[in-house]
Amino acid sequence: LSIGDFRIRNLAQKKDSIFGKIISINLKNKNFNVVSMGHRNPQGMILQENTNEKYILSAEHGPKGGDEINLIKLNNANEIPNFGWPISSYGEHYDGKFRKDSPLYKSHSKYGFNEPIYYFKRSRLGVNQIIYSKKIIKNSSEKNYFVTSLNGKTIFIFENNLEEKNFKMIDKVYYGK
Repeated sequence: LSIGDFRIRNLAQKKDSIFGKIISINLKNKNFNVVSMGHRNPQGMILQENTNEKYILSAEHGPKGGDEINLIKLNNANEIPNFGWPISSYGEHYDGKFRKDSPLYKSHSKYGFNEPIYYFKRSRLGVNQIIYSKKIIKNSSEKNYFVTSLNGKTIFIFENNLEEKNFKMIDKVYYGK
């Protein structure tokens, strides 16, 4: 389950808060675990596996620009991946002002956070869903992912080879409505 920060930005970095987190819920006993933190507004997620690990790919709304695709590895139960919001983001505050409590540094790794595997420079896209399809694109040896955009009215097509840490946009389809 993804939970946004509900514009209370600092809660995304507080370990005792569920805001700005992705959590897993045990449906039998109703207990939950934090899977990852430092999120602004994760929208679409897909659980995937390769030969060595399980992971989640998450499509997340950034601020003005900076929508992200994040790779959340699930094999290390001792460490909660932190994606940096509101300290790091490739977007900007809508009013363009600097905020000491949410500086939006462009580097994530420089401040000890996980980098997105892809981020969108264009603002107001509203990426919201990520879908996997086995080799739907002819002559492709990679896994293909489709990321939809609300405000951008576009479907973005990615090729991905996680073993080689390669996630790249190969096409986009504007659908207009």
